[in-house]
Amino acid sequence: MSTMVVIPSGLDSVKVHWIATLPGSNNPVKRLKNVLASQRLENVQMHILSDFSRFLQTSVNVYGFELERGLMTDSILLTTSFVTPSLPSTAAIYEKIASLQTYASQCNALATNPPMKMSQPNRQGAGYITQVALPVNKRLAETNNFSIKRMVLGNNLKTMVTGPQHMVDSAFRAMYTYISDFSLSMPAIPFESLVTNRINEPDSNKWQTRVFFPIY
Repeated sequence: MSTMVVIPSGLDSVKVHWIATLPGSNNPVKRLKNVLASQRLENVQMHILSDFSRFLQTSVNVYGFELERGLMTDSILLTTSFVTPSLPSTAAIYEKIASLQTYASQCNALATNPPMKMSQPNRQGAGYITQVALPVNKRLAETNNFSIKRMVLGNNLKTMVTGPQHMVDSAFRAMYTYISDFSLSMPAIPFESLVTNRINEPDSNKWQTRVFFPIY
């Protein structure tokens, strides 16, 4: 008979107590056999617990994605936003991205990383509001259609997702769980970096998207 007890230890750890009992005996031969059996059992338990610890230290085994902590690298974002009655189509997103790229080119600015996007329910009305952004190498003049946002170069939680949008959505849920598990805070909204141009690649199973969550 054995009993396993899991005890929380700090914000990101647990302690595991695994207790096993063997029947006693007044027979010295049986008692010796029980001692040897208990030693073998203890070795097996330690091996299992060691494997279990290594398993849990890999984020993909716990959250389903390889989650990494890092630092933000892009401090200047050229952005625009738009509202749609439902989640925007790929074509609608890339139409806005193209407008950012055109304006950046007109201002002799260079993109420093792939375009970003974030869609969420519109709190001021029906539908969804989507913000797209282009990391650029210098500050540009703002217009009625385009704004400049400064990104704080702080910590982030990130993962790379290969597959269609529903895989990206799953990564978002996993990362929210991670943030809750580790009692982290988010100073800004999370976003998707569209590594693969989804217009040029029709097979959504090949899309690569890097998801970033600003954290502290």
